Amino acid sequence: MTIPDGVQIIGLGEATHNNGEFQSVRLDVFKVLVEKYGVRTFVLEEDFANSELMNRYLSGEDIELQEAWEKWFPFYHTQEMAELF
Repeated sequence: MTIPDGVQIIGLGEATHNNGEFQSVRLDVFKVLVEKYGVRTFVLEEDFANSELMNRYLSGEDIELQEAWEKWFPFYHTQEMAELF
């Protein structure tokens, strides 16, 4: 995977929700973006309040992953998403 110089926004869609193969590919792509390109910000489809709690968890607040994750859309409740978070 190659990201051209100067790219500031990368979009990654999926054809269906709750599909393990898509979530596995998304995890692989995100890992490359972080490790090879230094990407540190991701935006996922979710309600604002639920996203805000997850952001606080990811920012190091004393919140358990399960607490931040339990109200998220059910299609995110997969091992791949747990690894991403």
